Formats: sequence, structure tokens, C-alpha cells
Amino acid sequence: GVALALVVWFVLKDPRRSDAQMILRNQNQPAALPLMDALRLVMSSRAFVLLLFAGSAASFLSYGKTTWTTIFFQRTHDLTPGEVGLWFGIVGGVGGIVGTVLGGYLADRFGAKNRRHVLSAPAIGMALAVPLALLAYNSPSWPMALVLLFLPTMFNSFYYGPTYSAAQGLVPIRARAIAAATLLFFQNLIGLGLGPLFFGMLSDLLQPAYGTESVRYVLYGAAFLGLVPAYFFWRCGLRLNEELDQKD
Repeated sequence: GVALALVVWFVLKDPRRSDAQMILRNQNQPAALPLMDALRLVMSSRAFVLLLFAGSAASFLSYGKTTWTTIFFQRTHDLTPGEVGLWFGIVGGVGGIVGTVLGGYLADRFGAKNRRHVLSAPAIGMALAVPLALLAYNSPSWPMALVLLFLPTMFNSFYYGPTYSAAQGLVPIRARAIAAATLLFFQNLIGLGLGPLFFGMLSDLLQPAYGTESVRYVLYGAAFLGLVPAYFFWRCGLRLNEELDQKD
């Protein structure tokens, strides 16, 4: 990570940086914005708050499902940790890469016609992933389950690029870093911090009734919950045009 950061620092150029500095100079405003002022500015955007809910819910489900899907393959399909790491890693890695790139492409293409559609791909992708994930978790065959998981993994990755792109567009230039940091903070706090824990607690609660199958039923519920971030991405998309027009 550090090596890559150094490469980006010395090699990658940002042609918009000079434009941003010119805008700040023309506005006669200081380049630095106090932390609390920047945070209040970011949270004053209703669209950003909706985006925060959407991104946090998506992260919560992503971390929770990823953690317990590996356990699911071990308990239900009798795979070893090494086998799960290899095959699920391939599905998750390739599906995630394809979904991230495709989600950005779709946001650029359809967002150019109507800016609300920047978030249409994440909303639709999250919704489409629900039935496919249910089929995967219900599959009696682990190879078929892995194949079926590729598409929901891809669809659930549509939101990465459009989320941060929309967040950067909703706030003034001097508050963009705070906007990105706020998204990351809540996605990690809620997603990484609570997602695996919550689903693990549910699995323990269901274990007396369902035994080793408790993980499967938890993942059924997690799949259905994908409609929650889909809803918030859709609602945020409805607000995008209005707030971006006001900002322009």
C-alpha cells in the first residue's frame, strides 16, 4: 500500500487541481476549512445523508456476508478453509473487479444523460443481487453455489465508484476530503465493525433450532436486506439533480 501510494504521488497527475485552486482564489476564500464547518456543510446535504445510509448499509451487508459465506461453505458444503479461500477468493476478486469497473462505466454513460442515473446502477444492481444470492445459498452443490455467487458479487460492487463520485459532486471543493472521510468512517464503523458481529450473533441465536444450517438462514436474511441499500441509492438518485443544480 505504501509503495503504491508513492507511485501514485510521483506518477499520477490531477489536471483538475489547478482548476480547483483557481476557483478558490476567485472566490477569495481560504483554502483550509475548519473541520466542524466542513462536516456541517457535508451533512447539510440531504442527498449526501441518503448516500451515507446507502453506502453504510451496503458495506454492512458486504462485510457480514463475506465473512459468513466462507463459514457457510465450510459447514454446509464441507470445504476446507484452503478450498474456500481459493475458490471464493477467485469469485469475490473477479466479481468485485468486474462490478467496480462496470458500475463506474454505467454511471458515466447514463449519468451523462441525466445525473440522477449516476446511482441507478447501484440501486438496480443491489436489487438484482437479491434473488441470485438466494439461489446460491440454496444450491445443494458448492460449485453451482460459487457460480451463482459471481453475479450478485458483481452487482453488489456497482456502488463503489458512483458513491464516491456522487459524494464529491454534492459538496464544495474544500469539503471533498471530509465527504470522502465521512463515507469511509461510517462504512468501516458500521460495515467492518458491526456486519460480521451482527450476523454471527444471529447465527448463534438460530443454532439451537437449525444446527449448522443456521448460517444458511442468516445469509437468506442478509440477501433480502440488500433491498435496503437499493432503496437508499434510489432515493438519493432522486435528489441528485435538484442539489447538483443548486450547487451549479
